[in-house]
Amino acid sequence: MAYKSDCKSITLSLKYGDTMVATQVSKTDAKPAPYGIWYGVPEGAEANDYVIGIGVYQQIQSIEGSDIQYNGVIASAAGSEPAMHTIEGDVVTLTGLFTGNVYTLAYNDICQMVITDAAGNKYICDGERSEPEPETYEPYASGTYVHGAKGSVYVEYFDHTFTNSLGAALGVGSYDATLYRSTRKSNRFAIDPWCQGVDALYFEVDPESNQITIPGSETGFTGNNGGIMAVDCYSLLGEHPSTYNPDADLFEFYLLLIDPGYSVYGVDCDQFVVTGGASGTQKKSFTKGGKTIKEKRAMHTLTLKKR
Repeated sequence: MAYKSDCKSITLSLKYGDTMVATQVSKTDAKPAPYGIWYGVPEGAEANDYVIGIGVYQQIQSIEGSDIQYNGVIASAAGSEPAMHTIEGDVVTLTGLFTGNVYTLAYNDICQMVITDAAGNKYICDGERSEPEPETYEPYASGTYVHGAKGSVYVEYFDHTFTNSLGAALGVGSYDATLYRSTRKSNRFAIDPWCQGVDALYFEVDPESNQITIPGSETGFTGNNGGIMAVDCYSLLGEHPSTYNPDADLFEFYLLLIDPGYSVYGVDCDQFVVTGGASGTQKKSFTKGGKTIKEKRAMHTLTLKKR
């Protein structure tokens, strides 16, 4: 079977033995509703490597414990934030509640949904899937993962000193792990096994500054508002950056532990120490369980609970 498509119709060609049958399916003039999650990539980029995401919700939602209401979300390399949207005709306009940045979501002349960011850059959306494809990671190095490497961390934003939350809850101080590198993006990595084994620890290393960003990994623990995630402290609070030291082959992670309701369960300083090559390990395709959470909320000190 083969097909070709334009903005008005799809032609399917099917072969039965020596007989070829062609069927044309006309598209409706009505465009699909914009509600849902849209992933966008710059034109010419890999279709499965999205760099911006827009959520458009039909109902107003609230952040628990605050007066913040929203009916959309904006997620990009700069961070994520709730947003309010308006719809006029085929155009959706989203305004970030924290930054005031304005994004639009609209159809182009060949029926693709296009995101336009605050700087005017355009991203083509892939409407045929609801989430990005799993990435393949190659073994890069072996090493030791250490929970609570610095014992305690003082966080000025909360005026509070946190102790080794994950390590204490796990009852494990360190263990052998493998560092994997993405075959799609050379500065994107994953450490596995990590924590309870529900998710790998995903992160990117800036090739110039060696600063690390952690978009979010599931810890396997449950809080009051759902699964507790680990994100990098600096992206959210502006202090304690995670870094890579190439001289010592040492990755240092300052992990902010947070749930979808923005309750905070601790800030840990963990380390991954490279001890050798990654011989004997296999390629892996990880399905990311994490979501980016980058909103400043009030602190709640709660007990980690295993799932």
